[in-house]
Amino acid sequence: MMKLVKILFSKTNLFKNIKKCSVCEKRVKDFDFLNDYFFKKWQENEYTHSIFDLETFNFINYSCPYCKSSDRDRLFAIFFKKVLKNQLNKKKINLLDFAPNPALTKMFKKFKNLNYRSVDLCSKHADDIADITDLNIYKDNTFNVFLCSHVLEHVLDDRKAISELYRVLSPGGFGIVMVPIHLSFSKDYEKVGINSENERWKHFGQNDHVREYSKKGFISKLKEPGFIVEEIKESYFGSSVFNKHGINSRSTLYKVIKL
Repeated sequence: MMKLVKILFSKTNLFKNIKKCSVCEKRVKDFDFLNDYFFKKWQENEYTHSIFDLETFNFINYSCPYCKSSDRDRLFAIFFKKVLKNQLNKKKINLLDFAPNPALTKMFKKFKNLNYRSVDLCSKHADDIADITDLNIYKDNTFNVFLCSHVLEHVLDDRKAISELYRVLSPGGFGIVMVPIHLSFSKDYEKVGINSENERWKHFGQNDHVREYSKKGFISKLKEPGFIVEEIKESYFGSSVFNKHGINSRSTLYKVIKL
């Protein structure tokens, strides 16, 4: 069924213009559809919610056929290239990347004055191994910038994780924090006792997720330790930029600032 949908979409203007991956810089005719595996799992387990309700998610133009970066990775690349280019002329920046994407890591390392460090609980691609709820390997105020994308939905105590993000960020620094957000939710969706993989597929959309977020709930949690939260939308970049890089028009970056 999804192949038929792709064929139909490919006949629209969405796929007529040559696009570009902002991560690997290669030009592409089409970005790849989200893998059929996810649609099968959602169908098999009767996923409770709608993927059309997700804020930053383009399952049609999902991944780059070359570097495999997702639409949100391409959004990060556009943002960081724009921001870091200006800041790196002024000072060295210590950046911490959670659950690193190898293609984004390669991009970050091209910035000569950027001290890049990555961390994850088990990834072979990370420089450091640590639990986001206990980042004791880093001192307070160590990093000027961080990227934490689609990690918190895997963490039971996400408030503790956010407090650690606040602790390791230096005053005046900023981070980008992203999670799957359902725009129709009035509060975060969590259910006690959901432990099996099938139940998590059904309620949270993936076998290793422990909740799904509302916009209001997510922003509220980010503000608890003291972060200032800014939403960066299409208007910041321009609609032509989003179209070129296969990013959904309602995609939003959540920038947190420590004063």
